[in-house]
Amino acid sequence: MTLNTPMPLTDVLSAYVAFNAEQGDVSEAQALLDDLLAVAGPGHNIRPGGSEAVSTAEIVRQARMDFVSFMEARHSVRQYDSNRTVAFEKIERAIRAAQQSPSSCNRQTCRVYAFTEKPSIARVLAHHDGNRGFGELLGGVFVVTVDLSHWNTVGERNQGWVDGGMFAMTLALGLHAEGLGACMLNWSAAREQDIKMRTCVGIPDNEIIITLIGFGHMRDEFRVPVSARKPIDMVLTHEPSLR
Repeated sequence: MTLNTPMPLTDVLSAYVAFNAEQGDVSEAQALLDDLLAVAGPGHNIRPGGSEAVSTAEIVRQARMDFVSFMEARHSVRQYDSNRTVAFEKIERAIRAAQQSPSSCNRQTCRVYAFTEKPSIARVLAHHDGNRGFGELLGGVFVVTVDLSHWNTVGERNQGWVDGGMFAMTLALGLHAEGLGACMLNWSAAREQDIKMRTCVGIPDNEIIITLIGFGHMRDEFRVPVSARKPIDMVLTHEPSLR
């Protein structure tokens, strides 16, 4: 495990030591925790971590919604009201929602570079080929990345793409929940194009670009592409024969 900052690990170790103090010898974990706290220095302000008690009733209460209808109302939007500015609070809430996405060992490796000023949006999109015809209408663009320094074994070489994809989808749904339109902007870029984007945005070598997301306020009425979804039985295989 790569440790970029002692804060998250101190959370886990503090909870581990407290939970197991009466179960057995925790001297090794306590010694490691003491070392990390020393590195963090005084006033390090440990964030809550470890575990918490939850109830099914409360989870169901907070999650109560018609999620299928919510998803069916989501579209890849390419028509925007370019005269309306996206409030920064909506961006923060969408990213806060995306932070709840699952991640490998809760490493939380995803990063978002957000641009909402027209000149900045134009400069970023100049390095992307799939926004012609609507890029100039966007109220903002996200560049979603993953920090690869959190993984260090060959068996985890693809995990960044998995974690980044889940984060990006949740971020798009967060924008949808805020009443904003969004469109995934694929980043299947050649090396030269990737370098240009990295240089433009200031993305370090230890991060990979997962995707771009264009977003903004939707027009009152507009048209979207329609693609019929496959029948469920073409997607779902229930209890296949095991070998």
